[in-house]
Amino acid sequence: IQEISILKAMCNRLKERSTVDYISVSVCSKASDPFNERDKDKDSASLANLNAIGDTQDMLQFIVDKPKVCLVALDHAGLTTNTSDLRQFLSSSKARAVPYSNEIIKYDSTQLLHNQTKLEEFDCRRPSYKRNI
Repeated sequence: IQEISILKAMCNRLKERSTVDYISVSVCSKASDPFNERDKDKDSASLANLNAIGDTQDMLQFIVDKPKVCLVALDHAGLTTNTSDLRQFLSSSKARAVPYSNEIIKYDSTQLLHNQTKLEEFDCRRPSYKRNI
């Protein structure tokens, strides 16, 4: 329930403070999950409480139906940490730019497909340090 409250606040702020037309939210997926595997089991109850139009599967369908798309993620991990899946996604989709946070880093899909260093910026989550107690 805490996670849903946080997602709801994020969706509301994104809608209020930006010019986005469509917000999709992945309620029960990991940032490393492949796009086509995310949200296979719809969580309609959670989505109904958010200011979002759909989940990852809805976003993928939305992209297919549009001639041009700009994806906005709150951070790299908000889109994915799976760089090989990101490469495949960009190769097969119409998404052409991915602005990042309030810093706005604009990526061109061609740049990400041909520059491994830029692509690896999405592999940004590291495991927690193991500590002895």
